[in-house]
Amino acid sequence: MKKLGLIFLLSLLGVTLSASDISVDGIYYNFDETTREAQVTFRGDESDDGWMGFPASGLYVGDLVIPPSVTYEGVEYKVTTIGKNAFAGSRQLTSIHFPATITGFGYDAFPLCLSLHTVTVDEENPYYFVYSGVMYQKEPLEIFFVPRALSGVVEVYDGVTQIPPTAFNSCSMIEYVSIPNSVQTIGEGAFMRCSTLAEVAIGEGVTAIKREAFSDCLSLQIVTLPSSIKTIGASAFSGCGNLLFISLNEGLETIGSYAFYGCTYISAISLPTTLKSIGDKAFLDCYSLSIVRNNSPLEVVAGATTNGYVAYYANEVMTTLVAGNKISPNTLLVGNGTIRLVNVKNQKLSLYNLVGSALYEGTIPSDDFTLSSIPCGLYLVSLSGRVEKVMISNP
Repeated sequence: MKKLGLIFLLSLLGVTLSASDISVDGIYYNFDETTREAQVTFRGDESDDGWMGFPASGLYVGDLVIPPSVTYEGVEYKVTTIGKNAFAGSRQLTSIHFPATITGFGYDAFPLCLSLHTVTVDEENPYYFVYSGVMYQKEPLEIFFVPRALSGVVEVYDGVTQIPPTAFNSCSMIEYVSIPNSVQTIGEGAFMRCSTLAEVAIGEGVTAIKREAFSDCLSLQIVTLPSSIKTIGASAFSGCGNLLFISLNEGLETIGSYAFYGCTYISAISLPTTLKSIGDKAFLDCYSLSIVRNNSPLEVVAGATTNGYVAYYANEVMTTLVAGNKISPNTLLVGNGTIRLVNVKNQKLSLYNLVGSALYEGTIPSDDFTLSSIPCGLYLVSLSGRVEKVMISNP
């Protein structure tokens, strides 16, 4: 009765399962006697509820190698496709190798493969390849599948134009992601709940970060946005409780509602001149956001709930300093983790952090002087009576 109820539920959801009890060397197949082709599927039973009716130990486990062909009852079949739900529920499956003969995959082939950390594809396969642990489709070029137990550093293949929605969702062991300049969009929930992801390098080319793209990335600490980004979607970084630094570069126009909700460790932020709107409660519960520099046309007032609570917790809102009080941009050059000063030999230099501690005080000894290895954040530079506040990006 329980199984009949499950079948009825799946029919309401439009789910059609394809299963088989024909097993050869531990792999289940459907055979087409006309074409002499085989499809990899999952174990079935009399009720045809397939993988839903079996414990994890009864499904695929360990390291699985799909052969290019298989012989059954004296007939050789070419293995060409992976069926719908083929590996679904195989929680103990750790790796899969696909041969060059595979031409296509059925819908939802890998759900609940929570231990799957490695996928490889024969280099002669004309349709798929693997790069930096991620499986790609060749034509059109796009991310096809990300193993949920993928770990360490991930470099997205250069040429991909988007990170699809939920592509890396719940990949709880990746630590660093590099996104190339070819990517234009980071899709909804693309990196949602990647709990060990600490840093993301976003290439020049991304114009939009969609809703919840990085939400609940609990280890995320550093995000530097390129000038190409126009839109940060709703809840894009919500729940990133350890986010320390976010650089909002010139070019950004829209920050969506709840975009940084609950980012409790952000202490300073600079709003670019191009910013047009901040959504409702975008910075709500950012309790440490005490310093806001407003270069935008928006009216930002300390303690106000307007403009997404961006200055609600602020002690002050700084605006662009008057020209006569600023250090010349030809003199003060700010880089990633560095401050360089040119043609100011023998002038007095002081560098302070946001709590007023002096990181450097002294007379500049040369005409080309650089302070390096400066942690990311907002700083105050004083040079012979002239003052400038600068934002330092990741070293």
